Amino acid sequence: MRFVTGEPVLRRIAVGGALVMAANGVCAVGMPLYLVKELGLGSAPYGLLMSAVAVGSLAGAMLVARVTVRFGPGRSLYGSAVLATVLYLPALATGPGWPLLLLPVAGAMFGAASSIFGVALLSYRQRVTPGHLLGRVNASMRFLMWGAAPLGGLAGGALGEWLGGYAAFATGIAVMSLAHLAVATAPAIMRRTATTL
Repeated sequence: MRFVTGEPVLRRIAVGGALVMAANGVCAVGMPLYLVKELGLGSAPYGLLMSAVAVGSLAGAMLVARVTVRFGPGRSLYGSAVLATVLYLPALATGPGWPLLLLPVAGAMFGAASSIFGVALLSYRQRVTPGHLLGRVNASMRFLMWGAAPLGGLAGGALGEWLGGYAAFATGIAVMSLAHLAVATAPAIMRRTATTL
């Protein structure tokens, strides 16, 4: 934990990752509440909409090697964080009719950017961590990030109960996007990671 909190890039990634996982918890409650209960979406269309992020993530995984070679590891990590910050936000306008398409399109683009970001940050973490600490640093990062998911689920349930499905849906998407600001607001990461990877 001391190594994670003392390494400036890992510290920011841990904060952003915790917010992403909390947002996942909120979305797990908010999306079905809003899309199924409030908009009346059937189970098959709902499943198709949710698969869009996975399709985008697969595309990002296929592109990450080319992106890293072309732009370098530092710019790839930083640029994907910037893109992940803005690409999911249009999904906030998701609603009945054609605005429903905003969710899969924005989700797929966000998924692609997040996939590139995830691969780049994992490569960075493995390279800066001393070999004897690698397992413990990995466990610490996962504890810090994944430990926030249940809290997000509780928050999503409370929001859905008090303010309705859209409030939980919108909060989850907004937090998911803005979580990447932890990296996107630190352009020095480009230089630091470029000299490490």
